[in-house]
Amino acid sequence: MKKVYSSALIAILIAVAAGHINNVVEEKHMRSLNNYSVVLETVDAVNPPAPEELERAVEILNDRLAEKGYPGAEAEAISDTEILVSMPTDEHNAETVEFLCRKGRLQFLDADGNEIMDGSSRYIREASRQYGDPTVVGNPQHYVELRFTAEGRMAFVNATAAAVAQAGEGKNYITLALDGVPQLCPAVNSVIDSDSCVITGKYKYTAEEATEVTALINSRELPFEIRPQEIK
Repeated sequence: MKKVYSSALIAILIAVAAGHINNVVEEKHMRSLNNYSVVLETVDAVNPPAPEELERAVEILNDRLAEKGYPGAEAEAISDTEILVSMPTDEHNAETVEFLCRKGRLQFLDADGNEIMDGSSRYIREASRQYGDPTVVGNPQHYVELRFTAEGRMAFVNATAAAVAQAGEGKNYITLALDGVPQLCPAVNSVIDSDSCVITGKYKYTAEEATEVTALINSRELPFEIRPQEIK
């Protein structure tokens, strides 16, 4: 028996087909933009990361790519020790690869170099890039604001109290370091009870530096070290 379709149904079928074709074309176009790729490998080739660590690293890299605003950029595991990153080609690709490979380890250190707390979600709720005058002295600049969790706030209170107690020894300061590089080393003259603190950078951040520091803190620390292996 021959089926008869109404003109309305035919119109719907055509529209659906057209939408599907457009989606396929758009997907292929986005893939064509990803003509720069790099394979990132684990630095420790003897002890490969656990599957959950590799999955977490891919998640972190995708978060960092999103922070960079790359359309269609993607990171995916291609072996137990390798991650393929694809992104549109531009003049900043080398800098982006360097940014992606950063460990992203934030530390609060006392005057003796002991870690008070780190940049994990246990202590830091989130980071945000700001522009203004965090010191209230009429000097606008780019800076990063950190919002503490309840545990992070209490750890910071205790750390500042301990620093104040060592003022007589010249040890009343706390260093904020990112990947081992000091970002800020303020003197602590009183106990600070606040749900936030700011990082202004040792020599003042540019807008790009503040953006990258914010992205590294928000995406959290990579579970293992990586490096570029192959660039195409």
